[in-house]
Amino acid sequence: QSERPDAFGEDDLLVLQTLADQIAIAIEDNRPYQAEKGRRQLADTLREMASALNSTLELHAVLDLVLTQLQRVIAYDAAGILEWRQDHFCLVAGRGGQYTSPDRCLSLAESDQLRRLTLESVPRVYQASGPQPGSCLAAPLLVKNHLIGALVLERQGPAAGYGSEEIQIVSVFADPAAVAIENARLYEAAQ
Repeated sequence: QSERPDAFGEDDLLVLQTLADQIAIAIEDNRPYQAEKGRRQLADTLREMASALNSTLELHAVLDLVLTQLQRVIAYDAAGILEWRQDHFCLVAGRGGQYTSPDRCLSLAESDQLRRLTLESVPRVYQASGPQPGSCLAAPLLVKNHLIGALVLERQGPAAGYGSEEIQIVSVFADPAAVAIENARLYEAAQ
């Protein structure tokens, strides 16, 4: 920048263009590194989460650990762990929103989207029910291909949503969480 008119010439323009080209190359070269760094951090977090979940067999501690560790890998406004009981879902642990009242079973209307997990054991994204707009992500909790419950995350706001990478993260997270929950239940039943 200069206060003099015509202070910069063709040589200056050439130098600035060369510098801009080098900066663009450096930014492009850094993207794969940042993506790999993010994947490595996620893998480390998932490994730590699995270790933490296997450190206790007390059911309430396991449920709390699932919600705590999940918050480390994906942001949510509210989350719940639901148990599948014959033909309905019941909340066994939760944080925020409608998930703060454990031992509450969901009505048919509330669980309509979740019931689809019993037919297709794949994560689902759907509109949150309630006065505020938002999105829910529900992942099945499976042990030996048997549905034992669901992990539900909720984001509020008109721009809330879940991308394919987040869906994959929650799906990967749900597998060791389901095993830890089932192990804690079995241990509790044996006591």
